[in-house]
Amino acid sequence: MAGKKGGKKSKKDSNAPKKPKTAYFLFCDEHREEAKKKAGEGKSASEVSKILGEMWGKLTEEQKKPYNDRYKIEMEKHKKVMDEYKKNKPESEEESEEESEEEGKKKRKRTKKDKDAPKRPLSSYMLFSQDKRKELLEKDPTLKVTEVAKQVGALWQKMSDEEKKPYNDKAAKLKKEYEGVKAKYDETHGKKSGSSSAKKKKKEEESEEEEESSEEESD
Repeated sequence: MAGKKGGKKSKKDSNAPKKPKTAYFLFCDEHREEAKKKAGEGKSASEVSKILGEMWGKLTEEQKKPYNDRYKIEMEKHKKVMDEYKKNKPESEEESEEESEEEGKKKRKRTKKDKDAPKRPLSSYMLFSQDKRKELLEKDPTLKVTEVAKQVGALWQKMSDEEKKPYNDKAAKLKKEYEGVKAKYDETHGKKSGSSSAKKKKKEEESEEEEESSEEESD
């Protein structure tokens, strides 16, 4: 038990310098308008992303080189800035981040869920994230998990309400189905009735929603 404390990871620092865009996303920034024209008016962001992926896939290594070179240069700059940031970062901030993570772990332990209960459905953002993660990794397998998450979040933020509608509709449908299944499960498993049971259920749902929300924000 004594050795565990040393291996504790600190929470992601939201104030730290952001990593530069990958070669693929530098290419996307330059050719997004071209891809929109190819997609045609009224096409979704996912359709535009698909076209950008195809355009990138057709490039030779020589054609990709300027973007890869730019990315390498920006990464070198980022490393220097990051080293400087770490040197000047107050120790109290690091301690605060570790304490915050410890609190999060305790909170998750307090809200243990019934393993046999029906799983809550994914939110509209998480449904979109599932689609995009696979697509992004197919285009650029070298992407790190954190980079994929950032890119998915950026794509989601750029989407209009109309473009998000299919995901919102699917999430609403899955939630309705879940509520029906959950009600039957509670009935057959003899869940405690009364205010204590309702409060427990509400806490579980709030905890799960917080987890989804925190992932969306970190993206």
